[in-house]
Amino acid sequence: MKILRFVFVLIAAAVLVCATPNQSEARFTARISYQELVDKSELVVIATPKSKTTDTKEQAYLPNIMRQDENGNQSRVESVGVETVFAVAAVLKGDKRSSREIKR
Repeated sequence: MKILRFVFVLIAAAVLVCATPNQSEARFTARISYQELVDKSELVVIATPKSKTTDTKEQAYLPNIMRQDENGNQSRVESVGVETVFAVAAVLKGDKRSSREIKR
C-alpha cells in the first residue's frame, strides 16, 4: 500500500512539473473597447477572407517590443508584412461606394 501511494505521489509530482508553464514573454497593453475602435477607425466592414494570407516584401521592427536573452541582452523583434484579400459583405463605417474587395 505504501509503494502504491509513493508511485501515485511520484506520478502526481511529475504531472505538476510538466504542467507548469515556462517563463512567458509579456507586456502591458491598453484595454480598448469596441466603441473606441470604431470611433478611431476610418473604415469598418463585415468581410470574409477570399485568399490565404501571403507575405509581402515589407519588413519592419515591432514598436516598443524587445526580446531579452538569458544574458540580459535586448534586441528588437522583426516582423514581415502580410496581405489578405477580403470580400466585403457590408460597410458599417466609411465610404459605402468603396470596392467590394479589400486587400490588407
